[in-house]
Amino acid sequence: MEEQVRQLEARLARAERELNVVRRIGRGAAVGTVALVVATLLFAATRSDAEKAELSAAAQRGTRIKAPLTVVDRQGRPVMQVVATDQARGVLVFDEAGKLITGAGQTPEAKGVAVYYPDGKIQVGLGESAKGHGMTVFDASGQTATWVGLGKPGADQGRGILVKDGTGASVAMFGQVTAEDRGEVILQDRAGQTLFQQP
Repeated sequence: MEEQVRQLEARLARAERELNVVRRIGRGAAVGTVALVVATLLFAATRSDAEKAELSAAAQRGTRIKAPLTVVDRQGRPVMQVVATDQARGVLVFDEAGKLITGAGQTPEAKGVAVYYPDGKIQVGLGESAKGHGMTVFDASGQTATWVGLGKPGADQGRGILVKDGTGASVAMFGQVTAEDRGEVILQDRAGQTLFQQP
């Protein structure tokens, strides 16, 4: 029994020493926290009004990163890319294999949004160019299949739907194509010969 009492007393003494160490660490942390708060307050108080305004404005602007930049996943594959050159500026998004799937941006000739086929060719484009604005659907070979939109005044004037065959020849037009005061339906063969036109 005496042995057990001695063991308990030794354990109690060890626990008290450990508790005292923890208390000293806690007091040190509290003193450190107070010192940090005081240092922060002194730093802020000693700044000029101009410096305070500049720090506040910088905090409100948020983080700025200069393009170009690429965001990658854990395996290092691109997820998103921001480009800014003399030729183009915009955002590109990639699939898990690192292939381009969509983009939004502008070039000197056009601006808009595009979706791409797995081989990188454009599938659908929505935007504005010198010829007009609208949506273009492309086939897998890259040829325009369908265009819906509004052309600019001049040779490209018109509004409606244009359908092309696999060679790129216009075969059907629906909308306000050649006349300004009415709608039309025009069907053509590949050579451009009108097969049907109404009115």
